[in-house]
Amino acid sequence: MPKQPRNHEPTIGIFDLLERTDTDEAQTTPLRGHPDLTLRDEANAITARVFRNGFLEDLHAGQWSPVLSGPGGSRITDAEMKKLMIETSARLAHWLYLRELLLDERPDAYFQLLSTMRRMFTHRWERRARTCDLPGAETRQATVCSCHASLSSTASS
Repeated sequence: MPKQPRNHEPTIGIFDLLERTDTDEAQTTPLRGHPDLTLRDEANAITARVFRNGFLEDLHAGQWSPVLSGPGGSRITDAEMKKLMIETSARLAHWLYLRELLLDERPDAYFQLLSTMRRMFTHRWERRARTCDLPGAETRQATVCSCHASLSSTASS
């Protein structure tokens, strides 16, 4: 039996909804059930746990190279990207599972988790910005080199 063509209308509608609701309001909306936390605070906590503090941190810990400073230079291999996405998705699934458990049984514990993540990891992160400009290659090199220099001088003292 030949395959029936798929109806893409619901998919197109969902992506349209994603675009229409990607607003500043999404960054500042209070988290349901907690007056001091926003959806952005929850997003920052999830990002820190499932993305930033995972394999990406290993990639970030490497040395900066002027060879990779141009816009055409690949900074991550296909295998590294695959590992990053698999591990991030697995960690995100775990976070969402834990969130469902806690919100059903102990919402206060979930809010405490978010507050702790904010205090420990994301207190300096943006809470409203939706993008940012990247510095030029010269600035990036100077910043990275100065970071490594201060780490080496601290380590040797």
